[in-house]
Amino acid sequence: MKTFNRRTVRQRLLMTVCLFLPFAAAANPVVIEPSSLLAFMIVAFWALVVEAGIVALLLVFQGMQPLRMFLAYGATNALVFLLVFEPLLSSEKMSVPALEALVVLLDALCIKLLSRFDGLQGDDFQPLGWRRPLWISCVGNAASYFVGNIASHKPWAH
Repeated sequence: MKTFNRRTVRQRLLMTVCLFLPFAAAANPVVIEPSSLLAFMIVAFWALVVEAGIVALLLVFQGMQPLRMFLAYGATNALVFLLVFEPLLSSEKMSVPALEALVVLLDALCIKLLSRFDGLQGDDFQPLGWRRPLWISCVGNAASYFVGNIASHKPWAH
């Protein structure tokens, strides 16, 4: 019979929480069309929280400090949303898929840059290349998008 040490149990518990976290939240300002500015702000806020939480939890496996990374990435993600995503979405200069791709790339850049700050690194920090931040950015953005679809109660409709 196999025994597990505490670290293995914590890692598996953390991975389980990461996998099921999107089921507890509802966010995606592109999919859910708000009827007021307040509703839009609430949905956008929770989209940022869900994404920052997933990104921070995935970066724990690279030795990042989860709470500090959650706060730092949440702030940079909010800036990307306010300064890039929302203005380009409102101006209709880019299609939504192209805009999402741009945001994924910018978020990956933010993850890469944030990982270089000593204050966000844990004792067992492992340096990040470019693929892992891109992958983590894709997972965070996809989770936010799909949770919004599920929250609209029409996950099968486009």
